[in-house]
Amino acid sequence: MSDRARHICILLHGVETAAGEITWAERLALTAPQQVICPIEWNARSYGGLVLSKTSALATWFGSYRQGLVAREREYFRELRRIVGPDTHVSIVAHSFGGYITLELLRSGFVFHRIVMIAPAGDENFDWQMHERQFDLGWVYWSRNDEVIPWAYYGKLGAVGSAQKHPKVQSIET
Repeated sequence: MSDRARHICILLHGVETAAGEITWAERLALTAPQQVICPIEWNARSYGGLVLSKTSALATWFGSYRQGLVAREREYFRELRRIVGPDTHVSIVAHSFGGYITLELLRSGFVFHRIVMIAPAGDENFDWQMHERQFDLGWVYWSRNDEVIPWAYYGKLGAVGSAQKHPKVQSIET
């Protein structure tokens, strides 16, 4: 990829929030330092349906509903890649259940430029080594105070960080 490649960053929120409501995504888009190499285009993504709809945390407990959300995101990212082409950097910033979707996209073979996960729902034993050719750099921000929902257990990545060390992934306690 060229140093002047187009760069798109997709923001995936957690459950019980709608992309139209989340202030952290808007704040990030407005306050993120501008890249010297290229401007970044930001897109807050609502994986639960319409932009103003909310995805229920309880609904994600059901495998068929959860896998339906992941399948829709796979289709979205396939279409995005088809439209923007292979030379566009596609990065992802994911919070909570958005982290679960990000890990599932990696398992499906998707390639990202950068990955940032903030208190992600996901497997703390995710094998970054197996997917190291699918991203340039990754950051996992976690906190011991992160809420792990026992009835919708996806792992403790947001509460303990990444157990699988990898030189391209920083696991940062907040």
